[in-house]
Amino acid sequence: MHEANSRRASAEFPTGDSDASRLRDPASESPEEDRRWVEEARLGDPRAFERLVEKYQDRAIAVARRFVRDEELARDVAQEGFVRLYRSLHRYDPEHRFYTWFYRIVVHLAIDATRRRTRVRDLLEARAREPSPTVPDPACSLEQAELRERVAVTLEQVPLKYRMLLVLRDLEGFSSKEISEISGSNHATVRWRLHRAREIFRGHWERGEGGSARDANPTEGTGAPGKVRER
Repeated sequence: MHEANSRRASAEFPTGDSDASRLRDPASESPEEDRRWVEEARLGDPRAFERLVEKYQDRAIAVARRFVRDEELARDVAQEGFVRLYRSLHRYDPEHRFYTWFYRIVVHLAIDATRRRTRVRDLLEARAREPSPTVPDPACSLEQAELRERVAVTLEQVPLKYRMLLVLRDLEGFSSKEISEISGSNHATVRWRLHRAREIFRGHWERGEGGSARDANPTEGTGAPGKVRER
């Protein structure tokens, strides 16, 4: 059953990522630890906040990069996310998961940064033609690198409210429930919008290559995984 779901999922959305390119999710480790560090940071312990930064900074940059497609801007977004986080520690409710609360801050900042960039149409079009600014994995095949670039360019054609869901679910591997917490939408809305987002993406993808069935499933034969299964 899981195998069948995985095959069906990969036909819905191509990630272009190899297993090695996916970051280990820090949120899978000890949410109790996060709550303790937040409480200690609230009480004025600077080392506690530094631990949160060290734990989440790489993933925050990676999430931001999916939206802005610029390494330095992604780092700026992540840094601003931590600044906002520090100022908002008093608002954190320990009944909720820390990492979804924090990623919500980062995603909203990344979307704002992307919207600012779209106001300059010529710059956006030039950006879409540039190669990905991320450092390629030496072990990654040329075909996978080209696929990742095409996925990124196609994503830029998807409206932001749908692009956010594709990035979080299919590229970063968040569950629908976690995306609900990050986006502030209920679970049913997230699932419907995710379905619609994949339809929009698939339409742009197929138009880019003439709409053949093979092109609608570009991960076939590349070794690139599809989205992770629903949780």
